[in-house]
Amino acid sequence: MAGNRTFSPRRFRDLVHYIVRKHGEEGVDEIKLRWLLFHADMRAYLHLGRSITGATYLKGGDGAPIPARRSRKTTPDRRLRENR
Repeated sequence: MAGNRTFSPRRFRDLVHYIVRKHGEEGVDEIKLRWLLFHADMRAYLHLGRSITGATYLKGGDGAPIPARRSRKTTPDRRLRENR
């Protein structure tokens, strides 16, 4: 659970659709979308005490946050260390 909420794929999808609609014809690229998702979740957490989507974010190679697909407990590196 991240941001005092269990991850909700429906909420995540709805937030992505909302952001894309708000940017209209100018569009939104992937990096900007990732930043906007992250900031929307963090602002909701600060103001409401829970995030919108419950997503966990990791720092991407370009510095922009990336929504994690799985919890840190199941990352390949940790599984490799546990199997040794």
